[in-house]
Amino acid sequence: MRSTILCISLLASLLIACIIAKPMIDEKKTLEAWNEHKDAWIAQDLDRLAKGCTNDTLLIVNENTWFGTDSGKKVFSQIFKIVNQGDFVVDQVTVKRDLIYITWTCTIKDQAYFGTDTFIVDDKYKIKAQTVGSPLYRAYPIHK
Repeated sequence: MRSTILCISLLASLLIACIIAKPMIDEKKTLEAWNEHKDAWIAQDLDRLAKGCTNDTLLIVNENTWFGTDSGKKVFSQIFKIVNQGDFVVDQVTVKRDLIYITWTCTIKDQAYFGTDTFIVDDKYKIKAQTVGSPLYRAYPIHK
């Protein structure tokens, strides 16, 4: 009996320690991070986009990967040249905990390209990872 109480007590302490050690994610702040990214995107402001990231941010576009804000700026400057050739519309935004998922369509020369982006924010609500998947970037490749 005594060992059972001790075991339950240890498990409860461990659970409390895990809860305390892991910060709670505030979806409102995740949404704020998305809104800041979106506004920087609309303005095509590379420095502002970089402020929402870290030097360790991972960016994956289809099968290509980049790390950090400097690489991110180079990628986004190419993306802006591509999407400026047509119409870019965000179709859906889903925010859950530390994750942002969007679907979008970019139409260039009467060809519509569907795409998705997934963002994961860190505990400071900076983008720590972003994935982009779309046939758009096969038709118009991003160069390293």
